Amino acid sequence: MECYNDMMVSKSEAEALEKETRQQSSNNIWHRVRSPHLTSSSFKRVYSRKADFEQLATSMQRKKKTVQTKAMKRGLELEPVAAAQYTEVTGNQVHMCGFVVNPNTPHLGASPDRKDLQSGDDKSYGLLEIKCPEKYSYTGCQYLQKHSGDTYSLKHNHEYYYQITGQMGITGMLWCGFCEV
Repeated sequence: MECYNDMMVSKSEAEALEKETRQQSSNNIWHRVRSPHLTSSSFKRVYSRKADFEQLATSMQRKKKTVQTKAMKRGLELEPVAAAQYTEVTGNQVHMCGFVVNPNTPHLGASPDRKDLQSGDDKSYGLLEIKCPEKYSYTGCQYLQKHSGDTYSLKHNHEYYYQITGQMGITGMLWCGFCEV
């Protein structure tokens, strides 16, 4: 319970934390503050676990600093390009987003790729999730489900779905755009 109490934040503290960590993985504070939290990127693993919860907890304990993989480096390089392309296509304005903690659930955290301000008369904020896989094809895509016409949605059993719905729950945002380059 002491660990949980240590994570408690006020609304103003949560807002300051988000602003202070907008550089995400290149920000030492981001690494430090997200460490004790259950983050939205791990929600699928937690939800799907049927046994051996101690092993899950042990595997989720973070090192002081995450080792950057080739795929992570690619994502960091292409994310600004993808965000700019998304803005060009949608007309929405996107803004950097730091580590978000909701004061009502201080043990949970999320680092959305961007905040997304919808264009047009019904301006509202949502989120933008950006993925930069090395290979991409609509054919055989593991996480998209095709609907009538040219509409797609995330498959409800895929880790991206859990990650995004977790981000929406933690931030209180009602929608999330998805962009892939």
